Amino acid sequence: MSKSSLVDMFQSLLVAFVLAMVFRGFVIEGFVIPTGSMAPTLLGQHLLLRSGQTGVESPVGLDQKYRDVSKLRDFSVGRHEPMKPPTSALRPRSGDRVLVLKTLYPFRTPDRWDVTVFRNPTQPEGDAANFIKRLIGLPGESIWLVDGDVFVKSADSDAFEIARKPEYVQRGVWQRVHDGGRMPVHPESLVRTQGPPWIPSPKDAWVHDGATWRHDNSSKATLTWDDRRIPLNDWTAYNMFNQRALFPVSDLRISGAVQSDEANGSVGFNLTTRSNVFHFALTDSGSTLAMWPLANPEDRDEVHSDTPGLVPGKAVQVEFEHRDQMMLLRLNGREVARLQYNWTPRQRLEFATGLVGSSMTDNRLTAAVSQSPKLQWTVQGTSMALSRITVDRDLHHRRATYQRTSRSQPAPEGREGELRNGQDGAATSSSSIITLGDDQFFMLGDNSSHSNDGRLWGWPHPLVAELIDDDPFVVNRDLLVGKAFVVYFPASHALTTNGTGFVPDFGRLRFIR
Repeated sequence: MSKSSLVDMFQSLLVAFVLAMVFRGFVIEGFVIPTGSMAPTLLGQHLLLRSGQTGVESPVGLDQKYRDVSKLRDFSVGRHEPMKPPTSALRPRSGDRVLVLKTLYPFRTPDRWDVTVFRNPTQPEGDAANFIKRLIGLPGESIWLVDGDVFVKSADSDAFEIARKPEYVQRGVWQRVHDGGRMPVHPESLVRTQGPPWIPSPKDAWVHDGATWRHDNSSKATLTWDDRRIPLNDWTAYNMFNQRALFPVSDLRISGAVQSDEANGSVGFNLTTRSNVFHFALTDSGSTLAMWPLANPEDRDEVHSDTPGLVPGKAVQVEFEHRDQMMLLRLNGREVARLQYNWTPRQRLEFATGLVGSSMTDNRLTAAVSQSPKLQWTVQGTSMALSRITVDRDLHHRRATYQRTSRSQPAPEGREGELRNGQDGAATSSSSIITLGDDQFFMLGDNSSHSNDGRLWGWPHPLVAELIDDDPFVVNRDLLVGKAFVVYFPASHALTTNGTGFVPDFGRLRFIR
């Protein structure tokens, strides 16, 4: 090769390197997820366990303190059946690798619910310098987390309103509680389970065959959720090694296939929670959504659709959502009815705790225990089959307590005493509502019970306080890096028992919602 060719090649490589660095620095950059604070949306280092009974896979986080294998449970058949995975299943996987669009935020304000990478305000340098969380609060807003949901008051408003997630986000954050289509291969070998988590009544009116419940006459019959078997709370398989105190979750999605054999049948479903009944009904002539207080059934809100909910001889896929103070009904994937209600945060606390009309303070209401939801199907009028009934839960942003630790940053000069150890976490009670400045954002992790996020940070690092923003619990605009939009290198397979692998799980490539 001639001398001039070597020079040309070197110049080409140098230009390519410079362009790559410019692209990485200003356009798109890759980041690795180190912990499970955003699970199951994004995964840190984890095990991918496979149920020997149903074949269902689920990640279990390894960034927690306790890793007692005896605590592993077969999550696909219940929360009490021990799981004994093969040794190969215990090989750790590395965290997801994501691409972050860095050119977006300099030109426009981020959107609520964006999954955002930013500089850690409490430790802007070192291994923990970059955080990834879901953006919850925007500049000028006041934020209050109530019974797991986000309430927002804008700068030009005097009232808090529920912040509802857009459909593309909501579809990505549902978490599976139970899948009636996943049945044990050898149910007779399960010594701690008691069958499906539905209690039939009358017992002899139902036949349970695999994934299907069948009622073969026209009399009234019910299926009631067994909350003792699978409580409806914020339990997650990802935190299996270290589950903390659990909170009831009433934002749920229930779906399944419904088939009536003849005309004039009806199917109803009741979700009883927050001192109210949330109801949908299906008949040959239409579909109905309704809600009413337990104490006053006559005070009823209702919407009706002319779309038939039952078609004799044909299965209809039904999907009922109750989330973000809204009810939604879909038939065969198409929305047919929607009913929204707009309780204030105090009303939500009263209804959620059952202390309706109480003279208690908002803080006392926040500390009270929310009611556990109850689920019940009702069929009558003709023989009926319910198949593959699944239950999913929404994100639940739990209340938290600020605890000062050895890693906590000192208060900026002149602001000593503003935070006290043991106070309510930011935005988690009426006394800790957080109001954001013109360039401030509020961030939360999807895995609320194991997320070091805006509820808990406390004071920023002295450098951040001096040069950028000295307010606790918030992220200043100058700390934003970009929006995470795709998992391009999913958690990799390990090739050895004690090591992390480098072969990506291509089946889990996905856009981030």
